[in-house]
Amino acid sequence: MKKAIWIVVILAVVVGGGVFWMIRNKKAKEAAAAKTETKTVTVDTGSIVQNIEANGTVVSRLDVEIKCKASGEITNLPFDVSDVVKKGDLLLELDPTDEDRNVKKAEVSRSNSATKVSRTEADLKVATEELEITKKSVEVSLKTSEIKRDDALAKEARVKELYEKKLASKEEYDTAHTTAVSAQAEYEQAVLNKKNLVNQEGELDLKKKDLKMARADSESNQIDLVIAQQKLKETKISSPIDGTITALNVQVGQIISSGISNVGGGTSIMTVSDLSRLFVLASVDESDIGEVKVDQQVIITADAYPNDTFFGKVVRIAQQGTSTSNVTTFEVKIEVLTENKTLLKPQMTTNVKIILARKDNVLYVPSDAITNGALLASANAALAGGTPPAASGGNKNKNSKNSGLSGMARVAGGKGFNRGMRGSGNYSRGSGSRQSGGFPGGQGTGNFPGGPGGPMVNANGDMPSPPKSTAKRKYYVTLVKDDGTTEDREVQIGITDGENTEITSGLKKGDKVQMKASETSSEWGRGGGPMMMGGPH
Repeated sequence: MKKAIWIVVILAVVVGGGVFWMIRNKKAKEAAAAKTETKTVTVDTGSIVQNIEANGTVVSRLDVEIKCKASGEITNLPFDVSDVVKKGDLLLELDPTDEDRNVKKAEVSRSNSATKVSRTEADLKVATEELEITKKSVEVSLKTSEIKRDDALAKEARVKELYEKKLASKEEYDTAHTTAVSAQAEYEQAVLNKKNLVNQEGELDLKKKDLKMARADSESNQIDLVIAQQKLKETKISSPIDGTITALNVQVGQIISSGISNVGGGTSIMTVSDLSRLFVLASVDESDIGEVKVDQQVIITADAYPNDTFFGKVVRIAQQGTSTSNVTTFEVKIEVLTENKTLLKPQMTTNVKIILARKDNVLYVPSDAITNGALLASANAALAGGTPPAASGGNKNKNSKNSGLSGMARVAGGKGFNRGMRGSGNYSRGSGSRQSGGFPGGQGTGNFPGGPGGPMVNANGDMPSPPKSTAKRKYYVTLVKDDGTTEDREVQIGITDGENTEITSGLKKGDKVQMKASETSSEWGRGGGPMMMGGPH
């Protein structure tokens, strides 16, 4: 009985496992079939725009940070954020009490010094006139005393001679002698008075110096008054430009510090921005900056205005990049030109598309429908179990539905393709010595063959230039014919917008091409596969 139960249990487990395996295998086949489903698209004409995408920030033409030279309490703040101001409008006023007092004090000092100058000038004028009068008086006195002295001496001599001859009395002689002595004394006094003029002239020079000092003091007090008046004016701040207040950092009643005397730079009061012209500062990756040129057109969008589009042009490209986390970007300045630019505000985040090329009424197919020739050969060889041959044109496969265009051989769209579809292979230098070693070519990912090796240096000891490839890159699409068969058709491509690629030759409007929506191609569509040049070939 127990054996029968165990047999039933074992049979049930075996049958259940078989059913589970069949269901799982069926789902796996269905999933695989879904992955290998192909999609057919029709070649059409239209417009293709090749661009570079980047993020940017809106900035104004000019931002002026307002600070005050004076310090004190804010008593008047007439404007608020977003208010429009004109050049010369009053932006802020401080309590002027202290500065008013300093102005009055300076005015009094200047008045006193001016009075002193006037008094000193008058004293000097009087002293000068007195000196001139004294000079003339001394000259006259000196000449008169000299004449009197000479006359008295002569008279004394005659009276003496007469006295000796008993012709004149002693009294007459004494009188003549006394008169001569007195005249001599007057003359000597006149000479002393003339010498005293030198001292008076020295005193006059001192008065001139006093006048010069008084004038210097008056000028200094005048400067002090101008400084005090200027400081009084600095309690009021006027707008230096026409603009909009974009930031306000103070309020009425707040005490602020001077922007020129404070070590910390003073209080930042507000920011006035000139919004007459708006710009976007975009960060463009170094792999794309070589394609950006001044005057290129730009399409600008902002998350704040999802239904609005803005247009501009490139006006400046930075000559030096900025590296952040090993990623180097270059700043590109874009001026917004459309009338609706007033919607944008400084520091808004934007998305920009820099237009590299635009073509209208051209043939195009989805980028996922185009295959690189080398990858096509590799894929076909992998399917056949052989060695990948060199890429060649006209490889027809009428019987195979996939035609060797596996997902890993598809050309990827996405950002990498839009940026010009450059190869992403890693290039490494060989480990040989400088004299004898060589270095291998670039080892490309995604089945790209590596380039040929070469010597590290030439005979002159210089690094040789890499050899130029003369091979023309080939591209293919899977063409679906009217009878349902497919053909790998070689095509020439032009520009691409990432999703669609221009076809310059090889197809015509109305042709049908095949796309393969496989898991592998989806991975490559997200930028994981090799990329090719997106320009015309």
